[in-house]
Amino acid sequence: MGLDISTLKKEEENAVILSLKGSLDTQTYEKLKIHADKYISKGLKALVLDLQLLDYISSMGVSAILEVRKKSEAIGVAFAMTNIPSHIAQVFKIINALPDVRIFENMAEADRYLKGIQDRIKEDKEFNKKG
Repeated sequence: MGLDISTLKKEEENAVILSLKGSLDTQTYEKLKIHADKYISKGLKALVLDLQLLDYISSMGVSAILEVRKKSEAIGVAFAMTNIPSHIAQVFKIINALPDVRIFENMAEADRYLKGIQDRIKEDKEFNKKG
């Protein structure tokens, strides 16, 4: 099985949501890394991985997610995941790979988080104009 990645750009929040469908494994992990790299370096504020339709993840898939997270956070892009199926969540739990990553139950939660980022940026700009 392959990996399909769909992209949703949230212009107001300056964020991108990558929805993964299929298998993230030794055959497909590079696809995620390449796809994420296209957006990470574009001045994003947040990158969210939606795993709702992910059927399978291998150790290489986990490594790819860790690498995307590391690249994102290294340049100040917030990283989060949402809609993690229970069988995928169990993999992360067993290997304790992502203990401090923001994980959301659904997209509404992720949207509230992204709105909070945007609101903080606006508040900082307002404060700096006054100061």
